[in-house]
Amino acid sequence: MTRIFFALFLFALQPAIATAASIEGRVVSLDSTNRQLTLDTGEMLDLLETVEISELESGQIVRATCEDGTVKAVSVQILEPAPAPILDEPILEE
Repeated sequence: MTRIFFALFLFALQPAIATAASIEGRVVSLDSTNRQLTLDTGEMLDLLETVEISELESGQIVRATCEDGTVKAVSVQILEPAPAPILDEPILEE
């Protein structure tokens, strides 16, 4: 009988247990003033103070971990760097 009450107790607590959601995409823009990151998927994420934004830039592929049910990113991991810029001028060999 104790096991049943314990199982019901855990089931009742389930909504209170926070889980995190991951969102992946390419960075389209970064607003460092408002701490917002826009991905190519159309999602706009609010970057919490725990996120270091100095290494984020357009073109990178990132994985953001958000608070459950929100777009508040608690961490952002760079999965792939931004592509190198294409030079308009030809490289001359000496």
